[in-house]
Amino acid sequence: MPPWIQHREPMSINDERPLLETEQIQTGRHRIRVQTTGVGPPLLLLMGIGGNLEMWEPVRRLMPDRQLIAFDVPGTGGSKTSLTPLTMRATAKIAVAVLRHLQIERADVLGVSWGGVLAQVLAIHHPKVVGRLILASTSCGLGSVPGTPSALWILATPRRYYSRSYLDKVAPTLYGGEIRRHPEIFRKQAGARLTRPPSLLGYFSQVYAIATTSTLPLARCIKSPTLIVTGTDDPMVPSVNSKILQRLIPNAILHLVEGGGHLFLFDSAESVVPMISEFLDRE
Repeated sequence: MPPWIQHREPMSINDERPLLETEQIQTGRHRIRVQTTGVGPPLLLLMGIGGNLEMWEPVRRLMPDRQLIAFDVPGTGGSKTSLTPLTMRATAKIAVAVLRHLQIERADVLGVSWGGVLAQVLAIHHPKVVGRLILASTSCGLGSVPGTPSALWILATPRRYYSRSYLDKVAPTLYGGEIRRHPEIFRKQAGARLTRPPSLLGYFSQVYAIATTSTLPLARCIKSPTLIVTGTDDPMVPSVNSKILQRLIPNAILHLVEGGGHLFLFDSAESVVPMISEFLDRE
């Protein structure tokens, strides 16, 4: 076994699903939890602020014909917290190291929310690594149109990752869309958030990263074929931010999810993921 692999936990989800493999890798001074599943064209998944790789389950279930790669950024899920805040560019280097560890030279990339900004930074500064690019519920980072005051107030702390009662209370206000209309559908997703909450330092490191990053000046440098997907009922990241990105990124395609909230990729996965797969499969 190569010396940089610290731990490996293979497990089968069920008899009909591809093997899900979790391992801890060391890249520089960071110990990162990485998870892969499936066989096929590689797709790197980049989660939103405070999130962990278990939260990708609704997407994994609908993409059985791809090799899906996800990792916890330092301070989230099962990755060790960095003692110093990380910039987006530093986190992008971790993403590149994860792909190199898996011997993947180039992968399509799907980033949601905070992970969508990270995906843009990856495409800008490491263009040879990124094939097709999907940006969901995201913005340019610094300089974007802010969400509602109530959503931003909730987003300011990771309390929702520590308290189930608080999460249930604020989820409709924070995420909008189907969760606002049908709060009960969020119950299945809530478990993954609460099981592996981010550390306080890890969460605020991510806040620092996005507060000090703007893709506005360099978004025109993105050469990857790009699909931008946004919900029209997103209190956290208003859809106007996706329209701005569409104008900046050459030949980007914009798809609006009518009535979709911030988590449409997960609460409406059955309708959205096939559309993303179709984009990835295009010549």
